[in-house]
Amino acid sequence: MAAAVPHYRRAAEIRPGVDYPFHRYVEALRNAQGAEAALTACNEKIRRAPGFAPAYVERATSYEAMGRTADAARDLTLAERLNGARRPP
Repeated sequence: MAAAVPHYRRAAEIRPGVDYPFHRYVEALRNAQGAEAALTACNEKIRRAPGFAPAYVERATSYEAMGRTADAARDLTLAERLNGARRPP
């Protein structure tokens, strides 16, 4: 997985609004370097694009891996709200 990290990172940079490459990047990062590294990547993405729901989902996964279940639940709720805001009425 470590070898995949830079490739997925670049894919996520090229397509910043697309879910799939970001999910794969953070998943590879989490597997290769741990939950803290994935959390840092998610925080950076949220700083740059606060409305990008997949960053909250991935951050929740990292929080859960770290035993921070309240933080994970909060982020999943935020992601649901953001996804709901994108859906047409």
